[in-house]
Amino acid sequence: MNEEIKKPVITSETQVRDAKGRILPGHTLNPYGNKGAQHFKTKWLKFITKIAEKNNTTPEEVDDELLQVAYDQMKKADFRYWKDIQDRVYGAARTNDNLTTAIQINLNTLKDDNL
Repeated sequence: MNEEIKKPVITSETQVRDAKGRILPGHTLNPYGNKGAQHFKTKWLKFITKIAEKNNTTPEEVDDELLQVAYDQMKKADFRYWKDIQDRVYGAARTNDNLTTAIQINLNTLKDDNL
């Protein structure tokens, strides 16, 4: 894992662009490329799996322990850790902040005994 990554040396002799400034075929300005973004849930599962392997336990037990820490913090009125994990792993709760919804009531169908 500690192997050095050799970075390409771009000199004036190395032509990367043509006369119009376009990148030539077979060349890139980012030789290492995008390794791909991972969703937090994927990173979380990899993280707890590594911890579980190091501590000779299961990922489920590590997840439970970390959620217990979050719960203990929540009981102390620190909701940030709990909310962050819940929102990132399980998705943020929907809010009812859309106040542009129109409600239409037909007054002819209402009867006094229904009120």
